[in-house]
Amino acid sequence: ITPRWHLYWHNPGDSGYPPTIEWSHPQGVSIDKPFWPYPKRIDYGEITSYGYDNDIILWQKVDFNEFDSTSKELHLTAQIKWLECKEICLPGKAEVALTLPIENISTADLLGEKLLGESQQKWPAPDKNISVYEDTLTFTIHIPLNNTTDPVQQSQFFPYRDDVIKHIAEQSLIKIPEA
Repeated sequence: ITPRWHLYWHNPGDSGYPPTIEWSHPQGVSIDKPFWPYPKRIDYGEITSYGYDNDIILWQKVDFNEFDSTSKELHLTAQIKWLECKEICLPGKAEVALTLPIENISTADLLGEKLLGESQQKWPAPDKNISVYEDTLTFTIHIPLNNTTDPVQQSQFFPYRDDVIKHIAEQSLIKIPEA
């Protein structure tokens, strides 16, 4: 990403659109939806968006278990489109291609263990201990703290859908002692 510019998240907020990836692949290969790392909030006047300003890695699981095992190579191509913004927005697009030798395919070869590990730290993780409550005026997320030293000093909620909150609205963290 160009310095001081940004790309958008899955839910871009009040403006923009997220990067899209359209894969072309052989029969017997399937590619899952991207894993989106958590974004940052981007405020510009009365508009709030969600996105990335340094880099973004969108991982996608590639399943080739049903792929013709007599082939020596796996060919993948993708059409990628994005919107890169600063004070103006410029659409971008690229076609990328990858050919992998079948006999050497492994998880480490496809994903890059170090890069994957670093990227996974930025993925949102579900937590069954978190409760969500909603009424007409407030949207409350209850996060139980299991110890007396409270590590949560600030919090930011990024809605996966665009119709959940007013993106520009201030979000506040209120600590309520457990009863």
